[in-house]
Amino acid sequence: MKNEEKLINLVKKYSKINIDDIKSATKISDLKFDSLDFLEFQMAVDDEFEVEISIDDFLECKNINDIAQIIENYNANK
Repeated sequence: MKNEEKLINLVKKYSKINIDDIKSATKISDLKFDSLDFLEFQMAVDDEFEVEISIDDFLECKNINDIAQIIENYNANK
C-alpha cells in the first residue's frame, strides 16, 4: 500500500468528514480536526511510518499529499 493510501486510512480514523470525500489532495483544513485529533493524527503518522515529523513541518502541510512527501523524503534520507 502506498503512503498516500495509508495516510488516507489514518485520516479516516480521526477526521469528522465523510470518508468518501478524503483524497490525497484533500486540504488538512478541510478534515475538521480539533486540536486533540490533529495531535493524535500526527502521532499515529509517526508510529505508522516510523518517522518523527516535527510539529512545525506537520503544520506546514496543506494536504495529505504534502505529508506523504515528507514521509518519502524522510525515508530517502535514512
